[in-house]
Amino acid sequence: AVAQNEARSFAAGIAGPPLGGALFAVARSLPFIADTATFLCSMTSISLTRSQFQSTETANPPTPRTMSADIAGGFARLWQHPFFRATSLLFAMANPVFIGLYLLAILLAKQHGASSTTIGLMLAIIGAGGMLGALAATTIRQATSPRALILTEQWLLLALVLALLLVRAPLVIGLLIAAAEFITPAVNSVVAGARVAATPDRLQGRVQAAATMFAMSLGWLGPLAVGISFEHGGSTTTILILAGWTLIPATIATLAPGLRGNLPRPLPIANQREDGASQR
Repeated sequence: AVAQNEARSFAAGIAGPPLGGALFAVARSLPFIADTATFLCSMTSISLTRSQFQSTETANPPTPRTMSADIAGGFARLWQHPFFRATSLLFAMANPVFIGLYLLAILLAKQHGASSTTIGLMLAIIGAGGMLGALAATTIRQATSPRALILTEQWLLLALVLALLLVRAPLVIGLLIAAAEFITPAVNSVVAGARVAATPDRLQGRVQAAATMFAMSLGWLGPLAVGISFEHGGSTTTILILAGWTLIPATIATLAPGLRGNLPRPLPIANQREDGASQR
């Protein structure tokens, strides 16, 4: 399910960038007008939805909870297992690189004289890499152990960032980042699948929210660091800084004891107590 959702997301990423580039070439305001129109369509569709998602009647009303208690409970559950601790830290460290790479690719392409349409095609190539990775995620998971998969993602990302020092063609830059994106859906599906299997149903939302919040907590650093570094130090300095940062999660993945054991096993239904605690 995780891989399928990512495939849909990357499919949108393939069509969007070249279309946006083409619209931008016609008029700078057109991409923003089109984006506004799509959001209005989405908002209208949601507002017209008439489904009863949850029952409003229950024999045993749930005990009122506070938001802070729910957040704390999600993080506590996420932190109980070494595998989830390690992967959460890896995701938090790697996301600034992945997010920053998009801005870096655009800046490098503009530096080498690429047009808006070419940049759109470059971003579409990146999206295609992620979509193909999502489609191949099941096969990749079956052929590779979780630890080997995670290590491959981290060290491949480092190698591809360094390879940006050698290329100038925007479409080749897109291919390099697409290769980095290719393995990410398989890694995400391994981690998310294990997390879902090891979490009681009533805690799924809280644990997923905690995992997402932690993973994206440092994402803003990527574009900020890339923008400042590119402006003041140039492309080579920016790539080296990004590579140095990438070396940190790659080293953590190699040395983390939490990635050396087996994946968390699914919890038997009988062992999922009402308070959400589990017996192993």
